[in-house]
Amino acid sequence: MKYFTGYADIHISSNEKIDNLNTNVLEYLNSFDEFKNEVVAFTSWDVFPSILNERRSGFPVYSGYDSIEEKGDLDLHIFNKVQKKLINVKSSARQDALTFIAASEYIKANRPKVVFIGFGECDEDAHRGEYDRYLQHLNEADKMIQQLWYYIQSTPEYKNKSTLIITTDHGRGKRKNKWTEHDVLVKGSGEGWLAVMGPDTRPEGEMQLPQQLYQKQLASTISEFLGYNFTGNHPVAKAIDFSKAAVN
Repeated sequence: MKYFTGYADIHISSNEKIDNLNTNVLEYLNSFDEFKNEVVAFTSWDVFPSILNERRSGFPVYSGYDSIEEKGDLDLHIFNKVQKKLINVKSSARQDALTFIAASEYIKANRPKVVFIGFGECDEDAHRGEYDRYLQHLNEADKMIQQLWYYIQSTPEYKNKSTLIITTDHGRGKRKNKWTEHDVLVKGSGEGWLAVMGPDTRPEGEMQLPQQLYQKQLASTISEFLGYNFTGNHPVAKAIDFSKAAVN
């Protein structure tokens, strides 16, 4: 995905579990002593270990129905047990609530510096045309993000020091009979949205300005927030200039 690598690789055109050869921003950060063993990803969709090339990247990626390693203060025995009981309803994506619980418990126990959480139920709902469940899971995602932000702002290690970036990997079709789909031929599905909040971002609220931002700019933006200039084994798009995004 472009928001990890800062690069639109035309050779990647499917959801096959093929290790991504492009450098991603999470592995880049994990290569520095400051962030070594301080980076982690929790995702509902089980393709992310390939997207982030976990075998090469060197940081843990807990995806799909992966069991979470229980160590130190991280007691996820009951969580892992519940997941095993869901074996008959397994799919390529687990329930977002389970992904969020695992991520939350890991964060509380380990206080990592860089965390990626990827939800997937809304996309699954939309592909099945289940608009009611789509809205329900959107609402639940909002509440989980609210809980995460409350935890960040009530924890000394994170309070007023952390930036939360929320976005989607794609939009959906604009036409009524196409809202379930997304690809280059579906009008509107290339349009997404981005929300950023933290101590280095002015609270301007919702903005609609004459500007064009791209997914591929997110990798450099994440790195820049942390004081680093992301480079990879490929061209990397420049970071978003938030000074130009300010309301005049």
